[in-house]
Amino acid sequence: MFVGSDTQLVAPVTVGKGATIAAGTTVTRNVGENALAISRVPQTQKEGWRRPVKKK
Repeated sequence: MFVGSDTQLVAPVTVGKGATIAAGTTVTRNVGENALAISRVPQTQKEGWRRPVKKK
């Protein structure tokens, strides 16, 4: 098994023997033996978004 960097496993999941999980993937379902798990979502953009200001 190989788990790439910045990977999150959301329990309960199992990862099969010989599986590979791509870097940056969030695993929410079981990964089968010798399978490649990769999750990517399209980039979104929020126009006019402003970072919240902390109260002083």
